Parts: sequence; structure tokens; C-alpha cells
Amino acid sequence: MDQLTFDILHADGRHETTTAQAPRIVIGSGAHCDVRLAPDQAAFEHVAIDDHPEGPVMRSLAASPAVVLGGAPLTSHSLGASTTFSIGATLVEIKRAAFGAEAQSKPLGAAMIAKLVVVALLAVGILAASQRNKEQAAAAPPKMPELFAKAVTECPRTDPAEARVLADDNRALADGARERSPFDPREARSAVRSYELAAVCYRRANAAAAAEESATSAKRMREETTLDFRARRVRLERVLLVRDYEVAAQDVAVLRALTDGEQGEYTRWLASVTQDIKNQKVEKSQ
Repeated sequence: MDQLTFDILHADGRHETTTAQAPRIVIGSGAHCDVRLAPDQAAFEHVAIDDHPEGPVMRSLAASPAVVLGGAPLTSHSLGASTTFSIGATLVEIKRAAFGAEAQSKPLGAAMIAKLVVVALLAVGILAASQRNKEQAAAAPPKMPELFAKAVTECPRTDPAEARVLADDNRALADGARERSPFDPREARSAVRSYELAAVCYRRANAAAAAEESATSAKRMREETTLDFRARRVRLERVLLVRDYEVAAQDVAVLRALTDGEQGEYTRWLASVTQDIKNQKVEKSQ
């Protein structure tokens, strides 16, 4: 079987990437599984992917929670270049190596992944809503805030030596912010700006290699943060529909941190959702 890459967005917000290659690959919570998911999200053996002359075939091994692909429960599916499905609040994308590094190395790869995430999770939300007869949370406003301002294009220092010092300082700041970003999502936005400033100042200092490295880091950080924002935004709407307030609380906290300082309908909606979650927790404790 081709080597398969699994991009996983866990229910607790963690991102994980793993690869597997075998005649039969099992996804589940068991210790023997090739792809491990949390026990509260997946059965001991939940999904199997078997080798086939025409390409790998994926099928569901457990009925609950349902494996949802394309808005419907999975029965059997032949893997293409990329397949995205969900198990409960866990999202998995499978990419086949047989379709080559060409497809995976395109500059818009992260944007395409984000699009798949949005489509898959919207489908899950629709399916869950149709299966449950309960009060729905107010819909999120359609207009999203901009996470990042326009890219930095000018270095405030004209002297090459001064520009080099400023570039070094900002790259160090960006590296530190990137390390802290998993614990404080606001740091991701700071990291992008500092990397961009470092890049333009390195160019002013005629340090081409350092400039390219900083620009690449800024681009990667921007794409990863945007992908995380989009995935959490859509998942939040889905888990609110099914009243999974534990996961909702995690996602809304990250979304509020990423939009910190922004004003608009969406940030006001997030504040309202935060209060609703607190009210639900109070009611549950009484």
C-alpha cells in the first residue's frame, strides 16, 4: 500500500501528523492501532484501510460515534489524493504519497487543507443538527475578522548595519513568540509580524539567506494560524449544535485569543458564546 499521511485535529485542539504504510492500517483507540485516537473519541478499532489493486479502501468498523465523510456515515470509500472525515469531534485528513510531493508542495496546500476542513466540518454540523431535536445556539455572523494586517514591506532602518541589528532582534522575538504560541495563541500574530519585519530588514542588510528564512517562517506561521482559526471556528459552531460545551470552551478560548484587540460582530458573538457556556456550566453544577 502507498504511504499514507494522517493530519489529525483532535477534539482537545491538538494538531498531530503521522504516517503509516502497511497492507492494513487500523485507526482507533487501541494500543495496537497504526493511528491512535483518544479513547473518548474512538472505539478500540474504529476504521480500517485495506490494500486493493485499484487503491486503498477505507471502511468503518464501529457504529458509534459515526464516521462521517461527505456529510454521510461512512460505509466504504476508495482513497483519492486527499480524504477528510470526522469521528465525533476529531477531524482526520488522509493524503496518499502515490499522488506525489507535487500535490503536497504547492504553495496553496495549506489553504486547500483549510477548505477541506471547512467543508467536512460543515457537513458534520448539518448531519448532527438533523439527528438532534434540540435548541440551537445563535448562528455565528458570516463576516470574519482579519487575523493579520498587511505584510510588513519596509524596514524602518536605512543603514544596512542598523537594519541587520533590527532584523536579528526581531527574528529572536519571533522565535520566542512562536515557542509560546501553543500556550498563548496571541503570540502567533506577534511572531508573524516580527518574522516579516526581520525579513525586510535582512534584505536591507543584503542578507538574502536570512531574509528568505524569515519570510518562509512568517508565511508558514501565517498559514498554520489561519488554518487553526478556520478549523476551530467551524468546529465551534458544530459542537454548540450538539451542546458539547467542554470542547466549545476550548475552541472559543483560542478564537478569542486569536482575535484579541479586534472589534466587530464576530468578536461580540464569541463574547456571547463565552457567557452562554459559563451559564450552562453553572446550571449543570446546580
